Amino acid sequence: PRLIPHRLVVVSLATLLHEVPRFSIISLLFWRLLHPCSDLVLTTAGAAVETLAGAYPELAPAVARATSASQVEELVTYALMHAHGGVYASPHTAPNRALDGLVGRDDRLVAGGLPGSSLPSRELFAAQQGHPAMLRLLRAVAARLRGRAMSAVGSGGGGGGAASNVTHVNLMRQVALASDDLFLRTVREEPGTRVLAPGELLAPAPAGDAWAATLAAPVSPGSAAAAPAS
Repeated sequence: PRLIPHRLVVVSLATLLHEVPRFSIISLLFWRLLHPCSDLVLTTAGAAVETLAGAYPELAPAVARATSASQVEELVTYALMHAHGGVYASPHTAPNRALDGLVGRDDRLVAGGLPGSSLPSRELFAAQQGHPAMLRLLRAVAARLRGRAMSAVGSGGGGGGAASNVTHVNLMRQVALASDDLFLRTVREEPGTRVLAPGELLAPAPAGDAWAATLAAPVSPGSAAAAPAS
């Protein structure tokens, strides 16, 4: 058996099915279609925090300090990946082929790049259960949120001055860039990490009705969707 288990790890921020965005549901269908033999760890962020709070004491306080849904998703994903190992099945992307041919028997951490980029993306990675990089990422994000909260208290809540000129959109962009940079640095520093070629596994999530067109399109015998799954 390979070191990285045949397991898909899926995190949902919604607790009810009708609240899950359509593209997230179809993304999960793509992941599952190509990996029908993999175990599935499917949980909501809230349930994961309750389940993992004992093993990861920094998780619940960090989630409480999070200022965006993406930060919650990031924290919970790293904790789940450390606890279970496997493939992070991001709800924001869709695979275009099965992963089994890309993860080697002795791989411990595999990171993929999105189409058009040569850099590893936190939208795709696979890790061995208990991999130290996942715990380092969780603790780094928690420490960043703790430091940001202390800064806000020290500045009286951050309600004015230069900070008020930063729009919410720009702030969210800064948060996303910081998360991407943290993941990139951690993955690069980890010995033995293997980075997949850009677009080798993932296709960007189609927008709007493009999902329906993708599902309705005929599948040719040589296409990725018709390839043998795990």
